[in-house]
Amino acid sequence: MPEQTINHIEDDTIDLRAYLKLVLKYKYFLFFFIGLSLIGCLFFNHSAKSRYLVQTSFFLPSEEASGGLMGYAKLFGVANQSSIGDYLIFLVKSRKMRTKIEDSFDEDFKNDSTLDLRLQKRLKITRDPSGLFLLQFQHENPLITYRVINACLQNLDTFNRELELSAQKNILIILDAPELPKKPSWPNKKINLIVTFISALFLGILIVFIIDYFKSE
Repeated sequence: MPEQTINHIEDDTIDLRAYLKLVLKYKYFLFFFIGLSLIGCLFFNHSAKSRYLVQTSFFLPSEEASGGLMGYAKLFGVANQSSIGDYLIFLVKSRKMRTKIEDSFDEDFKNDSTLDLRLQKRLKITRDPSGLFLLQFQHENPLITYRVINACLQNLDTFNRELELSAQKNILIILDAPELPKKPSWPNKKINLIVTFISALFLGILIVFIIDYFKSE
C-alpha cells in the first residue's frame, strides 16, 4: 500500500479520535441537553390533546352516469366517472356539507365544549388515480369523529338524490366502513420520543463542535 494512502488513513483515524474525545469532553452537557429535550417531549405528549382518526374508503359504480342529471350530461359527452368524482369532492368541502353535519348533532353534543369540529380544516377527501376515494376526519372525541364521517356519507347520498347526479339511490360503494376508534392517532408518543432523542443527540454534537470552534479561535 502506498505511503501516502497509509498516512491518509492514519490522519482520518486521528481525526475520529479527536472528535470522540471532544464529544466525551462535553458529555455532561450532552446528557443535560438530551435529557432536557426528552422532558420537553414528555410534557408535550402529556399536555397535547389526543386526536382520533376515522376514515373510510369508497368508489363509484361504473354505471353511475346512466341516469339523472349526469345521464343527460353524458349524452352531450360532458359527464364521466371523473366528473362525478369532482362533484363529490366539491360537496364534501362545501359549506352546505359542513352545515348539514353540524345540524345533525343534538343539543347534548352542541353544549359540549369539545364540539369544535373545524370541519373545513379536518374533514379531508382524496382520490387516487384508480378512482378510490379516502374520506378522513380527526377530532378529540372518538364518538364525534365517528359520527361526522357517517353523517358525511349519508349527506352524500342525500345530495345525490336532491341533485340527481345519478339514477342510483346509493351512489357510493363502501370498501372500508368507518369504525369507532379505540386508540388516538395523534400524538404518536413513541415516535415523538425517538425523533426527539435522535434530533437532540445530533443537535447537541453540533453545538459542541461550534463551541469548540469558537474557543480555538
